[in-house]
Amino acid sequence: MFPRLILSQLKDWAASSDRKPLILRGARQVGKTVAAQLFGKQFDHFIHLNLDIPQEGDIFRRKLPIHDLYQAILLRHQITADKRSVLLFLDEIQNCPEAVEMLRYFYESLPKVHVIAAGSLLEIALHEKHISFPVGRVEHRFMYPLTFEEFLIALQAGQAVELLHTIPFPSFAYDTVLDYFHRYTLIGGMPEVVAQYLQTRDVATLPHIYSALLISYTDDIEKYARNSTMASILRHCLETAPFVAGERIAFAGFGKSNYRSREVGEALRTLQRAMLITLVYPSTALEIPIIPDLKKKPRLQFLDTGLLNFCVGLQGQYFLYSDLHSFYK
Repeated sequence: MFPRLILSQLKDWAASSDRKPLILRGARQVGKTVAAQLFGKQFDHFIHLNLDIPQEGDIFRRKLPIHDLYQAILLRHQITADKRSVLLFLDEIQNCPEAVEMLRYFYESLPKVHVIAAGSLLEIALHEKHISFPVGRVEHRFMYPLTFEEFLIALQAGQAVELLHTIPFPSFAYDTVLDYFHRYTLIGGMPEVVAQYLQTRDVATLPHIYSALLISYTDDIEKYARNSTMASILRHCLETAPFVAGERIAFAGFGKSNYRSREVGEALRTLQRAMLITLVYPSTALEIPIIPDLKKKPRLQFLDTGLLNFCVGLQGQYFLYSDLHSFYK
């Protein structure tokens, strides 16, 4: 566990006078659960309900009134209802639509209880299962792999963090901080990868973690494909994405396939909802608002540079170049 910048956002959320239940959104394995656990240390009681476990979700399926539901949760965790602070964390909430429905009642009837919800493939479940969060009754925050600043914080490079925010940037620190940045782009920001690197400081110990992450993402495809044909297209798009990251892409024949534009477009938008890729469309607007032109070819961005480098076999070449521009060319 190491600090994440999202914790400062969670602190502001908790202190808000008009606080609503918070939905923490992000791709799998970017650290949502760990962030909630770290934040939970600031409360007298931290209750973690993993709704991937049927027994944990059964308490919501009983359709109890909100005050009875809360008392049942406290009783199960042997917590006395008093004036001490409570953070209720509903993990894997996409598995329990009844829990999603109850969020509005926490806001309306139990505003003193701090509630955070998160889930794997949350965007996919919302779309496929027609689950909707109560409008105007919840807030949203987004989590991604570690930023460069978070990477420096994890490395305990406090002076580099301070210099990063110095304007103008001091010339004497350029080479040192650029070396950190090269290391960050090589390793990426997936928390499990960074944690392993912090223990060993050895890049050679990381490939099995990259491989496991990619396998888990590929295995998830079955969960958000409506049939075997769609699963094949999704798998092809996910495996191809690292090789075209940073490029403007055409949907038709994506990755030298025979797939049609409509099929690939649906698959890529599904991967975008899973927050594994981002499709960035250009704009032809000459004045505000700058509206994306969805008729143009989008540029594809991949979730994480470390995963990208591992996928396409670039990590072995990283130390041969001092300039990332030359390297990626």
